[in-house]
Amino acid sequence: MKHVLLRSVPLALFTMVLSSYGFSQTTSPTTPQSSNAAFLMRAMQDSQAEVEIGHIAETRAQNPQVRDFASMMVRDHTRAVERIRRAMNNGAATGTDNQTSPVLTKDDQDLADRLANLSGAAFDREYVNAMVENHRKTVHEFEQEAGVSGKNRSSSNDSDRKKPNDDTTESPLPTDDNPIDKNAHAPDHDELFTATPSNNTRDTSARSVARELLPTLRNHLLQAERLQRTLQN
Repeated sequence: MKHVLLRSVPLALFTMVLSSYGFSQTTSPTTPQSSNAAFLMRAMQDSQAEVEIGHIAETRAQNPQVRDFASMMVRDHTRAVERIRRAMNNGAATGTDNQTSPVLTKDDQDLADRLANLSGAAFDREYVNAMVENHRKTVHEFEQEAGVSGKNRSSSNDSDRKKPNDDTTESPLPTDDNPIDKNAHAPDHDELFTATPSNNTRDTSARSVARELLPTLRNHLLQAERLQRTLQN
């Protein structure tokens, strides 16, 4: 009996050591539901920021094409916020007040403050440059969530032209004679913002949202890059 008791002491100590180094069996890994909710909340924050900053650009931009682009941002990202809220209300992010607009992140607020102190051509360049940077990051994140390849949809490579049945038709660069079309936003609203039925919880929430919004985000990036080159000329 004594031998059993003595043997149990090192075993107990060994278990305590393992637990102290993170080997406890009671750890709870990140669940698909929590990851799903986190993506949707980030996506809503980003879209809400595009709406708020777009409103600033609508009133302060000097170039009409930049104002048109800003109006497209406000319209499309307002719809994106509505679509994300629907996904969250379907149970993907329970326990969250989904009717409250998220507060701007520090980076987004810094951008808004910076733009508020600019005007004219300087404002146009700063706003468009920020849109290119933000949408490159956002497109990459949505491609990862959607489970699609990170195919470069940028217009910076003129050899990457539209192929038959491709969804990224390349239109001419915006100029005074060929201005940016603020109404040309990928698929139609009802077609783009309607969830695809699925038995997989993730596919009907974050992944579905990512796949539905990705064409519009790619189009935003494409037009922002073209506008950026136009302003640099």
